[in-house]
Amino acid sequence: MNKTSEDVSKIPLKNIENPHVYSSISNVIMKKQIAWSMEDAMKNATGVSKLWDATGRPDGGSIFSSRGFPTTTRSRNGLISIMSDNVDMVNTERLEVIKGPSATLFGSIISSYGGLVNRVTKKPFFTTRGEAELSGGAFNFYRAAADVNVPLNKVNTLAGRINFAYRNQDSWQDSGFNKNFSVAPSLLYKPNENLEISLDAEIIHNKGNSNGGNFVFFLNPSFANANFRAVLSQQGLPDAVVDQIMSKAPQTFEQAYRTNRINELKLDYNKSFNSDDIYLTNQTNSIFGKVDYKINSHWKSLTAVSYSHVRTEGHQSYQYLVPDYIPTFISSIKTGNPTFGTPGHNSIARMVWSPNGSGNTFNIQQNFQSEYDFGKINNRIVVGIDYTRVDNRFNYDRFTGSLFGLPFPDVYDITKTDGTGSNYNDFTLAGVKERYQQQANLPGTNVNNPSLPYFYNNSITGVFINNVTKFSEHIIASLGLRYDNFKSKGTYDKATDSFKNSYTQDEFSPKVGLVYMPIPDKLSFFTNYQNGFTNKNGVDSKGKTFVPERANQYEVGMKADFFNNKLTGTLSYYDITVKNVVRSDANNPIYNVHDGQQRSKGMELEIFANPLQGWLLMAGYGYNHSIMEKADQDVQGLRPAASGPEHTLNFWTNYTFSHGHLKGFGMGFSTNYASEALS
Repeated sequence: MNKTSEDVSKIPLKNIENPHVYSSISNVIMKKQIAWSMEDAMKNATGVSKLWDATGRPDGGSIFSSRGFPTTTRSRNGLISIMSDNVDMVNTERLEVIKGPSATLFGSIISSYGGLVNRVTKKPFFTTRGEAELSGGAFNFYRAAADVNVPLNKVNTLAGRINFAYRNQDSWQDSGFNKNFSVAPSLLYKPNENLEISLDAEIIHNKGNSNGGNFVFFLNPSFANANFRAVLSQQGLPDAVVDQIMSKAPQTFEQAYRTNRINELKLDYNKSFNSDDIYLTNQTNSIFGKVDYKINSHWKSLTAVSYSHVRTEGHQSYQYLVPDYIPTFISSIKTGNPTFGTPGHNSIARMVWSPNGSGNTFNIQQNFQSEYDFGKINNRIVVGIDYTRVDNRFNYDRFTGSLFGLPFPDVYDITKTDGTGSNYNDFTLAGVKERYQQQANLPGTNVNNPSLPYFYNNSITGVFINNVTKFSEHIIASLGLRYDNFKSKGTYDKATDSFKNSYTQDEFSPKVGLVYMPIPDKLSFFTNYQNGFTNKNGVDSKGKTFVPERANQYEVGMKADFFNNKLTGTLSYYDITVKNVVRSDANNPIYNVHDGQQRSKGMELEIFANPLQGWLLMAGYGYNHSIMEKADQDVQGLRPAASGPEHTLNFWTNYTFSHGHLKGFGMGFSTNYASEALS
């Protein structure tokens, strides 16, 4: 597989020349695997596992774990493109899964410490071609798609392409569905060899309440115990008595639930605990423009702009698995003899809220690329400036329900974990609307509204440079630097309907890479240093403003490309340290400090082979060891839950007949493995 990308380094580079690591998943692979969605396609990314299904909320796209950190899918052709659903791959040429902190070239808004996922879209061309697909499967799955490309004039300077897909999928559980419609028209105007102008759009409509399961959370004993301690104190009990009572409370997940293993929970996974009339609808409309202009034989200008509008409305359900000691304790308080009973989990609280609102994202980027030869030395450089503005106005409409008699946000009712409760089918949209009406009728609701606004308005201006020098056919060095100016309007104040405590942060992000090729264009050894950062809002107990979190990665490895791209592979070892992590201040509990530290290190091996005509094989293995080196006491020295599994494995092989009566017929096999992960 010949991997060459302009987005990964902002300069056209062969993979074997690049000191940084990325996985490329082409639409050829997606078609052979019948991988129609982002989450299906990402199963091919080495060392990557899914953390979170797409939620349907603005900025609620699929979240993956890469190198021990949450990683989102916010990049489209190197520009920001906020998604809210599990994106259909109908308009995708390939996915580029870039590994490690990548803020130097992409900034912090679309990249994480684990990297980023860049979606490279299909482009028009100057021949007529079209194809249509129709597929179906279990649980009422069906999908229709089309891809049509046509030249729009006789002199081949204008071409158009449109991709369309409609997908329906019901859940494997007793309720749940997802309907997705995508259309992506694009135009290409190329009046001469020096100028190319492209304009394209994406219109995506999604409706549903299931992406193959439901959201079940767990009431952490530390959270429950803190609330119980407050209840006892409110009853006037002395602190010593409260301490004595709470010393008998479960402290760990296993003590509370009787198990700490997901597969031992008493949940009936065939039950959704939901209803088909409780769902979210979201609409994403995006437009993109790009102008490529060749100034002369050495310089090229690339101007790109994007705008996305996302809107969500409806209702979203989720559940909390409740340990038995919670209802036992609540009922025992009334008798004056508080007790915690025995471990177990026979109740599940059905919750619902209404995420409504919209988000707008604007991004413009101007790059200048140059390539010069100085004798035997080849030098490539890109200098760029980009500006991004994100404005989200999103509100979680909520009501206050009852958790065994205690006021608790979003609780609709409580039923049995095995789905046999007499009230199981009472969870309906009509009932939800009734709860909201009851909330609205309460005195003082306008003042004490439990709804949660999620409003933010940020802008980022960045300037970056990346230089790649090929000293000989054996040695390549790269050096990059970014300066970011981050401006936030601050925290939204619901009472005044305005933002307050605005702040500005400046940050530099460098990167360095070195490649040694003992066999030019076939075998390379590489090392790199990469940097990432995240802007943080807030002050410590002394009023000192938080500085951005910083991640530093050191990596070494090797890449191979033999037999005319028929055998390629990458082996790498990385070590990432994140500093300035915000955590609780042990001396001042109402404040935070920004001195936390997380360490993540591991290795990745990826192989792609085409041993015979028609036979493709792809395999990947990832190992990650992640630990909180300086953190709150209850997680100190532990693996973060968002780090995903320690071990991941992906394998796929396919054979397609190229001759005879079976020409075009193919068959394949794939499997994925992930070790135990924290939840």
